Formats: sequence, structure tokens, C-alpha cells
Amino acid sequence: VLASVSLVDRLSFNIFVAFTTFLSILVLGLEQDLAPSDGGLSDRFYWWICDIVFCICFAVEMALRIICARRYLVDWFFDLWNLLDFLLVVAFVIDVFFLVPAGVGG
Repeated sequence: VLASVSLVDRLSFNIFVAFTTFLSILVLGLEQDLAPSDGGLSDRFYWWICDIVFCICFAVEMALRIICARRYLVDWFFDLWNLLDFLLVVAFVIDVFFLVPAGVGG
């Protein structure tokens, strides 16, 4: 039965994604309250590492969703929720890997 259901449609996959999302929100809130607001990357290094971990998780999730939708990829991108999710992951990747190290993101 599981072989006929794609990975991204399995309950366990979606529970993991939801758990990771809520954990990311929790860490983001803690970062806003506990991290120094005027410090540079060196002052927020461990928070940045957490962001990298979550960013990689979300990028892998998005890659898996795109791979599983390869037969109907154009239709997949025309679904506004999928497009929004994709754009949020792209923005997160740009922020974490380019803007934060440059000192203009975060």
C-alpha cells in the first residue's frame, strides 16, 4: 500500500514537515527574544546555524515535492499554495546563505 503512495503524500512525511515548521517558528521567536539585536553574525552564530538547518530541511522538502510532481510540474506551479511555498523557500535560502553573511539579512 505504501509503495503506491508518493513520499510527499504520506502522513509521516507531512507530520515531519509540520513538526519542522512549528519548531522553526519556535526557534525564530526565541531568537527574536534572546539574540542580541545590534550584534553581527558572530554574535548570532548559533542562531544562524539553526536557520541553516531549517533552511536545508525546507529546501530538501521542496526538492522532494518537485521531484514527485515532475510529471505534472507546470500544473504543480500553477497551484498558488505550491508557488507560495516555493517562493518562501527560495527567499529563505537567499536570506540565510547570502544576505545574513553579507550583513544585510536576518
